[in-house]
Amino acid sequence: MASPRVGFNEAVAVTVIFLSFKAMVAHLALMFPLGMTATWMIPLMHLPAGLIGFAVLAWLLNQFPGRTIIEIGEELVGPVVNTLFAFWFYVFFVGASALLLRQFAEFMLTGFFPRTPISVVAIGFLAGVALIVYLGLETLGRVARILLPFLALGLALLIALTSNLWKPHGIQPLWGPGVPGLAWAAFSTLGVGVEILFLTLVAPYLPRGRLLAVGLLSVLASGVVVTVVLLASLLVFPYPVVREWVLPVFSVTRAIEWGGFFIRMETLFLPLWLFSALVAHAAALYLSVAVAARALKLPYHRPFILPTVVLILAASFAPPNFPTAMEWGFALTIRWSFIPLGGIVAVLVAAALLRKRRPGRSKGKKGKGRKGNRHGGR
Repeated sequence: MASPRVGFNEAVAVTVIFLSFKAMVAHLALMFPLGMTATWMIPLMHLPAGLIGFAVLAWLLNQFPGRTIIEIGEELVGPVVNTLFAFWFYVFFVGASALLLRQFAEFMLTGFFPRTPISVVAIGFLAGVALIVYLGLETLGRVARILLPFLALGLALLIALTSNLWKPHGIQPLWGPGVPGLAWAAFSTLGVGVEILFLTLVAPYLPRGRLLAVGLLSVLASGVVVTVVLLASLLVFPYPVVREWVLPVFSVTRAIEWGGFFIRMETLFLPLWLFSALVAHAAALYLSVAVAARALKLPYHRPFILPTVVLILAASFAPPNFPTAMEWGFALTIRWSFIPLGGIVAVLVAAALLRKRRPGRSKGKKGKGRKGNRHGGR
């Protein structure tokens, strides 16, 4: 079967939505107690680290063209250590997907379907996600490319409609907890961008030489989106209010009021949450099943879709309640995830540098460049 091909625009669309979806989920509210009135600065402080980090990651991937990070790991650190790395990737993204699914399902019940069983919402949503991943990476990219302009327009309209409620005292004092406290808040939440690892599994299918541009553009765009959402939240509501939220964007949407006629407009923005969640969860599911397929050297990712969906669904009900799901999601995906995942990448980069310095060794065995393209694509 022919390898899939993901264009530049499609790759950017998927990655931007995947990275930006955190602005729509509940556990983002847990950043407010860390940054206080300066929480909106935290994503801007993340940007330099994100851009440099991805540049390093892109360098690693470009040393082994046509291969994913799983195949690169097997060559650099051996099959035993690489199996542990792949297992951690799989467990992490399955767990993260489960916690995000629980938060999204709870959000849909709270805001739109209060009498619907949460299991119905979760299963119905996962069915759509599984269908997209089953159809393949190209389908995911095209869906994301079609939806991205509408999602961007919807978010811009949502922010604009709150402009009559903006009060500058919401971001004062400007530096929130102070420069040291703000720096610690930014450092301890560096895991906010781990979704960029999605590109390490689709790199073989991107246009040659465009990986770095895709990653840098996606990091910049998502950083702007999250910054704007946090800033608008603080301008609409003062800090003591926002720190009590569980659904930041939803609360901002419910605050919209123009002349007493345009109120309770959250239903109009339902597609914004629904479609962004669909693409983000599909990207996470594809990443999980592609890791499994690559690690086991199987030619297709489809056999892993159903087992992984069942694991995600089961794990999503592990938290006993909504606040616990928020806390676990924040701790797993934002607070400290950069330590194990960044450590894996650091080990691979160090191994690649050592390998490159050894005399008489080929640099990444580039002759095998397209060997892995048949695996996990459709």
